[in-house]
Parts: sequence; structure tokens; C-alpha cells
Amino acid sequence: MAYSAEEVTALEARAAKQSAIGIASQPVARERVTAFWPRVRSEGLVGARFYAGDGLVNPREVITALTAACLRLGVRLAENCRIAEISDRGLAVEVKTAQGVEIHQAALVAAGAWSGSIALKAFPLPASWPVRGHLLGYHQPAQTCNTIIRHGHRYLMQRANGLLIAGTSVETVGFDRQVDAQIVSQLSSAAGFVMPHLLETLPSESWVGFRPASEQLQLGRWQSGNVYLAYGHYRNGILLAPLTADRIAAEISANLETR
Repeated sequence: MAYSAEEVTALEARAAKQSAIGIASQPVARERVTAFWPRVRSEGLVGARFYAGDGLVNPREVITALTAACLRLGVRLAENCRIAEISDRGLAVEVKTAQGVEIHQAALVAAGAWSGSIALKAFPLPASWPVRGHLLGYHQPAQTCNTIIRHGHRYLMQRANGLLIAGTSVETVGFDRQVDAQIVSQLSSAAGFVMPHLLETLPSESWVGFRPASEQLQLGRWQSGNVYLAYGHYRNGILLAPLTADRIAAEISANLETR
């Protein structure tokens, strides 16, 4: 959505860059916006673009499904088991955990923002750090928001269970899980600007998440050893998870076969 001439210019410039790399979108006339998204603010609306290929998943449900798939394939899960140290021993990797020492053919570090803090002998891992983001949830009737709606750096989307989510903030404050009332108020105002009826209700819940930041995407074999990295995705972890898994699995398998 664009509510000024400057926002329209920025929107069109962004769409042109995206089109060049295969991300398609199309302009949407103001009257069509109000017809298909009746809850969206029409006052001051100058322009909009629709991304037909955009989609969303519920991260909580993805984790539940992933856990079930892993168990079905015979994967052993050790939850709440802190990694103390990883040592690359040439043909094997020694992993010291809170439950003891284990030996494996390879180890993959994919601990999000916590990844860089894991101790690795010989070659320290690339740094990682959390970038906190606040999210708000509103319980709304189904189809209140039937697509992702974006305005600037803010977005609205609705889960299948009716929870309408508004996000998000960007804060470098370390692993601080405290919810900031001022930021919640700012997000609430931004959500209410796009969907005015939200100004009449308070969010039913608010929470924070940690995006895993790094100097660059850390993806692949580390220092030609048996340790592999998959972190630093920042805001694109869910989006890139399937591709990341395929690439890492293929690389580990290929390297093991050449031993």
C-alpha cells in the first residue's frame, strides 16, 4: 500500500528491481483495493501492488510438523541440551553436551542467533547476534485479512486460527525478551493506520522474537572440516529453510562419500 506520491515512487522502484530477479507483481487500482480488502484504509490511498506469488506459513505449526517428520524418520531429538563445545577430530566430530560426549561423522551448527556463541576448537565460528522484533496479535473473524498486507516496513497477516499478526520492530538489544510497551503502542498505531478498525481494540497478545544476524549468510562447510554452518538468515529463515536443508544435506552427503 502507498499513501503518498513518495511511497508510490518507492513502491514502483522496488517492484522494478524485484521483477528483474523473477519476483512478479502488478499494480492494483484504488477501487479494487477497497473492493477486495474492505478493512484497509481507503482515505489517502494513492496506489498499491499485488504479489500473487506471496505466501505465508505458521512457524509454530512448521516446527510441530518438522518434529513429527523427524521422529517418523528415526531422528533422535535431545531438547534443552546445551552444547558446551565442538571439536573437529579429522574423520569425526566430538560434541560435548550437557548430557555427555558424542562422536559423529559431521556436525551442523544451526542455532540461529546463538550459533556464533558455540565453542569450536581450532577455528572459532563466525559471530552471530540477535535482532529483536516485536509482534502483536489480534483475535479477529476469519478473512479479516485474506492476504499479507504491507505498508512501508510494517505488515499484517492472519493465521488460519483467526489470529491477525502485526509486525514488526527492529532492535539491537541483545537477548532481551522484555516486551516494550512503547514499541507495542507504535506497532498498534501503525496497524490501526492500515486497518482503522484495529484502533478500536487492544492486541490480545504481544511477544518478541530474535532474528539471527551475522556479517553474511553462513551456509556450508566451515574451514574444510566436518563442521557445517546454517545461520545468519536474518528475516528469511522460514522462507529459506527448505532450500537451506537441501543444500546442506547434499553437501554433507557428498563430502562423506568422498572419504
